[in-house]
Amino acid sequence: MEYENQQTKEAILVKDLDRFDMICQAFEYEESRNKPLALQEFFDATEGRFKHPEVKRWVEELKQKRAQFSSSVAGKEDKPLSS
Repeated sequence: MEYENQQTKEAILVKDLDRFDMICQAFEYEESRNKPLALQEFFDATEGRFKHPEVKRWVEELKQKRAQFSSSVAGKEDKPLSS
């Protein structure tokens, strides 16, 4: 009950860690399949829902890493193949 209602600092942290784990797994899947932004719905579902300051920082770092991955894949797709 404490976890669902996020009534304590510990419950808030654990909920944030669960959400962070979900988006980390989504990003790892995108990377392993070389499909940037394929699982955007997971990121959308957690947008603005993180409360713990440290976890918020991790989320921002993950978003930056994801943006870099997306632009690197897009850059490779734009380049012509060598003959």
